[in-house]
Amino acid sequence: LSRIKKQFPPGPAIENYEAFLELGRRDFTAAETRLRGMIPRYQSNRAAYDRFLNLFAGVLAVRGKMAEANRTFERLAELRRGSGSPAPLLNAQLRRVIADASYGSDHRVAKAQLDESLRASSLEQLPERERPVMIAIRASVAVGDRERAGRLLDQIDRNLGSAPRRYGKYIRQLARGFVLSMRDEALHQAIAAFTKAEPFCGFCAQAPMARAFDRLGLPDSALVYYTKWVEGGEESWDGGPYYLEQANAYFRLGELYEAKGDKTKAIDFYGRFTELWRDADPEFQPRVKEARRRIAELLKARG
Repeated sequence: LSRIKKQFPPGPAIENYEAFLELGRRDFTAAETRLRGMIPRYQSNRAAYDRFLNLFAGVLAVRGKMAEANRTFERLAELRRGSGSPAPLLNAQLRRVIADASYGSDHRVAKAQLDESLRASSLEQLPERERPVMIAIRASVAVGDRERAGRLLDQIDRNLGSAPRRYGKYIRQLARGFVLSMRDEALHQAIAAFTKAEPFCGFCAQAPMARAFDRLGLPDSALVYYTKWVEGGEESWDGGPYYLEQANAYFRLGELYEAKGDKTKAIDFYGRFTELWRDADPEFQPRVKEARRRIAELLKARG
């Protein structure tokens, strides 16, 4: 990136790469600051404005700023309503559902949003190559809609929709892992599917695979895959907000290490969580307070 910046003039492409670098490193505070400054500068550049709004909404959701995230998703939806195609608008609406379901207290609200979005813009009405089937699967899983998730899984087996064809076998396995993980009796099958998807998108597959092991009562295996997730960084923000459970993963890592008696690592991950959510919305602050309480107790016990 440093070499590119020396050879090319400043502009939205360079700033986009700089934001990706921060997102890949999970420096969401820096990414938020950068995007907050970029968005006003590029309002006259429709493509850049769309991309940066999309990224910004995701970063806000990761940081627990859901009220502002939803306002940003609304701005993005309004921009896309004039695009001439319903597919970009539906994509933004589905990503908002994922964000709301990741941290919202009432999944019924997110499910109602999903139902309304798919009524207004049915996947079947879109050209096959424009259908955000994978995003719809993620949204259905996030709200706990097993029936719809199963139907969409059958659909993606026949047609990948807007997903890249060259990664088809991995994307189908990732989708299968998400859908199977909705049922406790299918967790082993979900893990097998996530394992096959891992070469395509490690950070997409490793954290949900860790959760599956955790639900099976295998905390050591969960820690193996959470550790891979922590060390690998993130690489799929080029499509915008997709996997938004970073805060949940950090908090759970703190709990798992605390249960193992590893106070240093527990403090580390509770600390990452509190840093990520230090400015989160008021309804999330009790969880931040709880993490800080645990850090204080662990520090006292460690002496």
